[in-house]
Amino acid sequence: MLRAAMPMTRVVSSRLYLAGAAVAGMLVGLGVAAAAVRALVRRVSRPMEEMSEAARSFSEGRYETRMQPAPAELGRLSDAFNEMADRLARTYAELEENNDKLAGILQGMDDGILATAPDGRYLLLTDRTRHLLGNPAGGWEEGNINDGGPNYLLIRDILRSAAATHAPVRGEIHVTIPEERVLQVFATPLHAPREEGALAVVSDVTRLRRLEQVRSEFVANVTHELKTPLTSIRGYVELLKGGERDPQTTAQFYEIIEIEAERLQALIDDMLQLSEIEGNRDDPGTVQAVSLAEVAAETAERLAPVAEKAGVAIHTELDPTLTLRASRLRLEQLFYNLVENAVKYNQPGGEVRISVRRERKFTVVTVADTGIGIPEEHHDRIFERFYRVDKSRSRQLGGTGLGLSIVKHIVTLYNGDISVVSHPGQGTLFIVRFP
Repeated sequence: MLRAAMPMTRVVSSRLYLAGAAVAGMLVGLGVAAAAVRALVRRVSRPMEEMSEAARSFSEGRYETRMQPAPAELGRLSDAFNEMADRLARTYAELEENNDKLAGILQGMDDGILATAPDGRYLLLTDRTRHLLGNPAGGWEEGNINDGGPNYLLIRDILRSAAATHAPVRGEIHVTIPEERVLQVFATPLHAPREEGALAVVSDVTRLRRLEQVRSEFVANVTHELKTPLTSIRGYVELLKGGERDPQTTAQFYEIIEIEAERLQALIDDMLQLSEIEGNRDDPGTVQAVSLAEVAAETAERLAPVAEKAGVAIHTELDPTLTLRASRLRLEQLFYNLVENAVKYNQPGGEVRISVRRERKFTVVTVADTGIGIPEEHHDRIFERFYRVDKSRSRQLGGTGLGLSIVKHIVTLYNGDISVVSHPGQGTLFIVRFP
């Protein structure tokens, strides 16, 4: 039998040592576990933080942001996030491209586009609209149509009518700022997913309305001009049919009928000429280099008997080197109408001077007379169809009222311009410039 013994002090000391070792081991274990947990948490939380930061970047519009590859399940999540980011970026790029295309189409339209919310806020205002209506007061990005100015208030009333009736509304407005225009407005209710209001398409119909007015005036003038000689012819025919007349009276009636018939023929001829010129129907085969001096000299020769009968002398000052690529017939019509007017509206003992010369880069044709002259208030209208300064004198001389209109259209046909300098009793000067 063996027997061991140990002092109690050593036993107590050993127990304390074991307890300390156990505590130390526990603390070391806790430290290792804490470090391991911390590493694990960082490994898991870092991708989550990156994902949160990427989501924040996306919300701020930075669609180029991508996540770094992550391990295990988070790796699949980061891959899915990056794939979603790629698709979203492509979608956003396509959306921007489509918006740019739509904006380009709207901005490129000849009609203006204007859209407003129910409270009057601008949803869309194209450059063409601002050109037609002027820039709205205070800009348009943060502006309101109620404060846009008089032109915008006219549009607003039509937009409100469309919104109130829930149906398209068409209207026409007249504006004077930035310039005088006639605008046609087509408004329709706007039912968009995020915005409601009304949309207006603004078209400039100023030229169309002017053309309609010119056509209406032209028809009225033609009717009047044709009716006058026809009425005269019919009247004298009725007188001839009404009973026997002495030979002298009968001859006088026939002469008047012949004069009116010639006047009617001249009017029809001038209208046909004007129609051909307006249609720019010159046969390409007739366009050639024409000597202006030659045409002017021939015109002076043709009208020499008429001028001699009226006691008017025709003088020419012509540069034979100047030519113009044009139809010879058109230039003959131009010279004939200008010189004929200068002879008709001259005075006995008067003169007509025809000049063809070069000035800088222009070929200049002038026809000057010493006749009755034209008051200044008529200068802007003498080139209109059937416009006459002195109607009774013009008809007495056989004028149709279309001669200067024909001249104006021929000059325009060949990219030239025409002006007039005249005062009553001091004669008239017509100046034609061809480039």
